[in-house]
Formats: sequence, C-alpha cells, structure tokens
Amino acid sequence: MKKLSFQRARGGLISRSTLIGIGAGVVVLIFVILRAAAPDAFFFLASPFLNFGSFATNELHIGLSSLESSRSLIEERDRLRTEVDALTNENRRLSSELAVRTVLLGNRAAGVGVIAGVVARPPITPYDILLLAKGNADGVAQGAFVTASGGIPVGIIESASAHSSRVSLFSLSGHASVAWIGTGKVPVTLIGEGAGTFAAELPKDAKIVVGDTVFIAPGGVPFGTVLRIDTNPSSPSEQVRIQPFVNPFTLTEVLVLPENSL
Repeated sequence: MKKLSFQRARGGLISRSTLIGIGAGVVVLIFVILRAAAPDAFFFLASPFLNFGSFATNELHIGLSSLESSRSLIEERDRLRTEVDALTNENRRLSSELAVRTVLLGNRAAGVGVIAGVVARPPITPYDILLLAKGNADGVAQGAFVTASGGIPVGIIESASAHSSRVSLFSLSGHASVAWIGTGKVPVTLIGEGAGTFAAELPKDAKIVVGDTVFIAPGGVPFGTVLRIDTNPSSPSEQVRIQPFVNPFTLTEVLVLPENSL
C-alpha cells in the first residue's frame, strides 16, 4: 500500500514538472513567433526587460567606478597625511635650530656661523679642550671663534678635520686674552688658569671692586664678573679672580664664527 502511494506521488510530481517545462516552452515559442511575425510588438513587450538589463549594467558600472574612486581618494588622503607629518617634523626641527641659533647668536645677525654639537669635554678630553661634531666640510676653519649662549666667546678652533674640530678654551692654562673691567673699561690681560678659571693682575689704584663686569675682546662682549680680589700689602698690584658667565664644561652646542665676525 505504501509503495503504491509513493509511486502515485512520484507520478504527480513528474506531471507537474512536465507541465512547467511545457509552459516555458510555449512562452518561448510565442516570443519566437511574435518576433518573426510582429517584431515591433515583440520589442515593445521585451523593452522593459531590455531596459532593466541596461539599467542594471549601468548601475553596476557606476558602482564599480565609485568604489575605485573611493579607493583612490583614500590612497591620496594617506599620502597627504604622510607628507603633512614629514613637513610637521621638519618644521619642528627648523624651529628648534632657530631657537638654538637665536640663543647662541645673541645680538648678532642671523645666518652667521655654524652650529656645532659638543661631542666630548673634560674629563674625556684634556682640560679646557672641547671636541665638536663639525669640521672643514661644514664650514669650520682653524682660528675661528667659538661662542656660547648670548654670543659669549669661549675659545678658538685649534684644529679641524673634515667632520670634527678641536676647541681650545680661553681658560686653557697660560692662555692670554685681552679684556676690560668695570664701567671705566680698565684694560687687563686675562690669564687662563685651567678648569674654566681666569685671573688678572692690576694696579691697586685701578679701583676695581668685586662684582664688576668683565668684557672680553674681540667685540667687548660681557664675559664674566670679578669674583675675588687678592691683595698683598708689600705689592703695588692686586690679583683679580674672574668668574665667567659660561661654564664651558656644561655646553652641549656652540656657534662657530668666522675669525673676523666678532
């Protein structure tokens, strides 16, 4: 009984499939006959389907073009962001260099000299000697003056190679520098005593007092102050101890100026 029912159901299913196939064939046959007998009517009836196909194709093309355009815009945005970041970093570097140059130049004209980093100082180097990370290839020449913050001279380029140079500080033991002391600009010779210290000998009637400003040549730039005055009753002169404004052993950057620029 069950087997018979299954066969009947199967027969009914085949009949429905057959009917669907026959119906589809009839529709196709009608369209073929209609196209042959009345092409205008055929295209009139088929135009909605054809127009929909064209519309769908066009929309797909627009969508793909829009997607490609969006991808290009994203790539362009990322490229511009990278360029902006690079320019921002370069601007920060230039601003930092300008700030350092302004401090080192003091009241001198901008664009003069070479900023050099101090790569070695005592006790790595001999006392009163600095090594700089700039040399002949960077515009640093033997005999050039070396200044610290405010344009205060601290030494002279003793020697230079292509990319490094050696600074002999004015405080080098035995080095003599022309200077003036006090509001009366009393001329004096500063003698380096090593380790960044100076001394000078003046007559007692020079009327120098502790706290007077010391100006150094060339340029007469304020260099330091009178720290102490040592006197000896049996001597007509007095020993003046000088405290420089700049501690050369804490310098990280200096400005190297041409010999005739001070």
